[in-house]
This record gives sequence, C-alpha cells and structure tokens, in this order.
Amino acid sequence: MKRKLLKYYFVVLLLLFSCGHKNEKTDMKRQSDYSFRLPESDLFLTTSKRENAQFYVIVSKDSLAVLSDSIDFIKFKTGDMYPINMVIDPQKRAEIYVEQSYGFEIANLKNNNIVLLNDTIFRSSFFEKQVNTEPFVLKYPYIHITIFSPSYMIGYKKYEKVEKVIKVGNSDGW
Repeated sequence: MKRKLLKYYFVVLLLLFSCGHKNEKTDMKRQSDYSFRLPESDLFLTTSKRENAQFYVIVSKDSLAVLSDSIDFIKFKTGDMYPINMVIDPQKRAEIYVEQSYGFEIANLKNNNIVLLNDTIFRSSFFEKQVNTEPFVLKYPYIHITIFSPSYMIGYKKYEKVEKVIKVGNSDGW
C-alpha cells in the first residue's frame, strides 16, 4: 500500500512540475538593444527594437540605462522607411533634439535631455535653407543622427557632407 501511494505521489509531482515548467525559448520575446555614446556629447543613446513594431530610443548619462519611467525615452512605431532624426549641439552637450515625425508614439521626458521639435522647426533650425533638394545640408556645428528602425541601421553626419555609420543594419532588422 505504501509503495502504491509513493508511486502515485511521485506521478502527481512529476505532472505538477511538468505543467509549471516553461520553455524559455518560446517564452522569450524578440528584442535587440544597442548602446553607444553620442559623438561630442555627455549622453548615451540606447536603442531597443522589440516585437509588435516597437522601437525605443533611450537617452541617459550612462550606457547601462534600461527602459523605465524614471529615464528619458521616446517610443516609435517602426515603419517602412521612416527614419528617426536627431541632432546634437556640441555646445549643449546634455541635450538631444529629436524630430517628432511619422511613427512617433510617446515621450517620457524626465531629465530634460530630449527636446522634441516638429519637422518644420527641426529642419529650419539645423539645416541650411535650400530649394527642395536632398540631402539636407547640416548647419555648423551640429551633428545629425539618423536611425532607420526597420533595418536597424544607425548613422551620423557632422556638419560635413560625409555620413559615418555607427551600426550597420541588415535586411532582417535585428
């Protein structure tokens, strides 16, 4: 009788443990993070691409920042080829100017590191006036950062006409 009860107890325990165990590979959400120091700035930028077309830009004073309510971040919805445009003024090393463009969803502005500008003010403030020509010519002494969220490519351009790549993207965008 004791043996039967012990076997029964063992089978019940196995069933309970197998039901409570989760497969970590299937439970992991797809996410890709990338951090770098902004050129000529006191700030770090962390980008976080997540499932369901979510893309976060986190701005902080250190590279270990994670997404939370106490940190500056902007949430974008990834689009077909809608770039996220940002500008740094080397004279104001603790601020980054972000174009509030298509795909913008929410901003959490806690530490005054991010200044949101509409596209008209953004372009007129940081780029030379010209007659509908591409690419825009950056004014001195600004630095322009572009993030293509679908491919996850990050590039920057100083007031020169040569764009430098910070992170090479790929067709998967991860």
